[in-house]
Amino acid sequence: MNSPTPTLSMRHIRRQSWQSVVAPVALQFYKLWRHNRPTSLEKERKTFASLCARIPLIEGIEYLRTAANGVPCEWQQPAGKQAPPLILYVHGGGFVMGSVATYRPLTGRIVQATELPLLAVDYSLAPEHPFPTPPDQVLQVYGWLIAHYAPKQIIVMGDSAGANLALAALLQAKKEGKPMPAALVLISPWVDLTSSMPSIRKKAWLDGILNPSRLAIAAKLYAAEHDLKNPFLSPLFSEEYEGFPPTLIQVGTYDILFDEGKALAEKMAAQGVKVELEVWHGMPHVWHLFAHRMPEGKKAYRHIADFIRRRLSFF
Repeated sequence: MNSPTPTLSMRHIRRQSWQSVVAPVALQFYKLWRHNRPTSLEKERKTFASLCARIPLIEGIEYLRTAANGVPCEWQQPAGKQAPPLILYVHGGGFVMGSVATYRPLTGRIVQATELPLLAVDYSLAPEHPFPTPPDQVLQVYGWLIAHYAPKQIIVMGDSAGANLALAALLQAKKEGKPMPAALVLISPWVDLTSSMPSIRKKAWLDGILNPSRLAIAAKLYAAEHDLKNPFLSPLFSEEYEGFPPTLIQVGTYDILFDEGKALAEKMAAQGVKVELEVWHGMPHVWHLFAHRMPEGKKAYRHIADFIRRRLSFF
């Protein structure tokens, strides 16, 4: 398949299961019902945690709370498996919700698929701790890792807002002259807090997870008084990707952030980064969380594991 630039390869993955047709529709109806009810940030946090708690965890994974440069983290690893190589994971949640505990259904499947230990960052949430605290904490954890392990044995990953924080931390790491990791994996990245991309509006009726107005509120809570076009807030606007490691980006065509993921892939590739862009047709925002219901979720994890194995075998 022809690619826009020599360093960008694009792969289209079609839906193959009946679950992948039913689940997104069910999510759309659930979103319509939930978003028409009175709410608050505290309620949203509790609802999200409750929903994640209903997703079965992967067996055979050890969870160990720790700290890296003072930042709370959690090691998640196959029984008896020690680092390196390892994955540094930054969870999503719109900067305002989520934790390493709520995201165990997702990170556990990453550990299972890759058979690698994973260090999940329990960064502080906005609005209590707005920008730049969260990306600074991710950078602190990354700095701790590269002080203990070779960068070529580290894979950095993040989903949604976590992908934003992972990018912001690595952009700052590059600015400070720190080495880059072996690879970067971004799931449904939220990288434009200005909501300027067409899919924010065009796909709002398709995405059963995200709501444009609530996304804008979360962006303001996180950014506080900072300019939303700041590339450390909206990494889509960065011109500093030269030297970044090979990157895998997975996006779903039902995701209101679809255009952001695609634009980011093109932006990074134009600056010389080797990017693999996977376009998953009919998939909503971070469909990986529904792997217990949709085979396409399990398949997405396998693709991530394959990408990581290829990168680690390169060294």
